[in-house]
Amino acid sequence: RCDYLTRGLHHVGVLFDSEIAPEDFCNDAGLEHLRVLLVEDDEVMKKLVMILLDQLHVTADHAPTGTEALKLAAAGAYDVILMDMELPDMDGFTATRALREQGFRGRIIAATALDSAEDQRRCLDAGCDGHLAKPYAREKLARALSDRRGRPLVSRLQGDPAFTAVIDAFVREMPSRIADLEAAMTARQLDRVARVARSLKGEGGSCGFPTIDSAAGALETALQSSDDDEVVRVMLNQLLELCRLVRSAPSAGSTPGGNATDPDIN
Repeated sequence: RCDYLTRGLHHVGVLFDSEIAPEDFCNDAGLEHLRVLLVEDDEVMKKLVMILLDQLHVTADHAPTGTEALKLAAAGAYDVILMDMELPDMDGFTATRALREQGFRGRIIAATALDSAEDQRRCLDAGCDGHLAKPYAREKLARALSDRRGRPLVSRLQGDPAFTAVIDAFVREMPSRIADLEAAMTARQLDRVARVARSLKGEGGSCGFPTIDSAAGALETALQSSDDDEVVRVMLNQLLELCRLVRSAPSAGSTPGGNATDPDIN
């Protein structure tokens, strides 16, 4: 009941003063852009999870074994892999390590009944990015996938039309930069990795992406000063994660609610 309206209402509209991101208010929203690989040998569990993924409008493929997962991951670009850790041919720990060695840079979530603190640590040590305990319902799955969907990153110079063309060109070239970094690291061409990182460092800062500048600089430093491959891999993954989030602003002078303007970290 409203004291200010005396007649019946047949239609109500809401006008927002800026674009909003539905995923900020609902875990299910925005997941339709994800491509997920489910690695699960149990037929019943596979059917249940594929139904849940379909309800979440997620594009999903299935692999019943670790060997099949390696083949599919090599052939397709997946954002997230849901990895059962108890597989018949090779366990999920071995499969995860093999995926990382193969060059897979997306997210791997351990989806398993193994739920002790030690089990979770083993999953992370193997190369998983997170842990999802079985059994899980739609809400738990949506939350896990949502947590692994990065918020797009736009330039802090987006409000200046003079920079629009330069920023757009930087963003358009990002997929090839990502592919170049991944291929160079897989081939152990560290000089090539350093060249791409150096380029991203300069251009990222100039185009208003200081976090790209910082992450690329950290990778370059690690390549110069560390003999530890794990340190270099961590720095590279952090840079790749940020690079995948880079987007052009949808319109000059406005930042959508679903985008995060790259902060000035200097």
